[in-house]
Amino acid sequence: MAKTWIKMCGLKQIQEVNAAVELGVDAIGLVFYAPSSRSIDAVDIEQVLPNELQDTKVVALFVDPKKEEVEAVLASGRIDLLQFHGREEPSFCASFGKPYLKAVGVTEAADIASIEAFFSVYESAQYVLLDTFDAQDHGGTGHSFDWSQAAALSAKSKQKMILAGGLDPENVGAAITRVAPFGVDVSSGIEATKGRKDINKMKQFFEGVRRA
Repeated sequence: MAKTWIKMCGLKQIQEVNAAVELGVDAIGLVFYAPSSRSIDAVDIEQVLPNELQDTKVVALFVDPKKEEVEAVLASGRIDLLQFHGREEPSFCASFGKPYLKAVGVTEAADIASIEAFFSVYESAQYVLLDTFDAQDHGGTGHSFDWSQAAALSAKSKQKMILAGGLDPENVGAAITRVAPFGVDVSSGIEATKGRKDINKMKQFFEGVRRA
């Protein structure tokens, strides 16, 4: 069985990134959405990222950005993948010459058919991510949603599906066993305080994924 893809998101300090790289995570996420406590600016990229990232990819997360905002981040030359959490059109997401990940916020009223329809609209996405819907935070809420929906979608989807929303070291193993996603994405579940990662929790989360 293939190893579950792991992304740790909302990293703001080089110590956090170094810890993630040393663990061997597949991707780290940098947030470029000013209202978020986890946000950084394009000018901060070189201060956050070490020179050597081994095989870890760098993901830049946006929420309804202007084209020039994305381009300013890409100008750093350090970004491997774009992540969009707003209402961006597929043509916009695909217009930067980089693979992209599109997130969908799952509401209590959402059904599988509506999420599948969303997936089909964003068929150009390299990954699709299921997260708990929140109109304000756009991810990183610390709350999970009904995993039965995700499990059904994981079994049917032709796209690489990433599970997010309320994952932490204690529940990630159960989530992987139940949903069997391509990957998992964590932010608040590995934090000491909002916007500051806990290195021990990062290690525990990574170990929880690998044990599943």
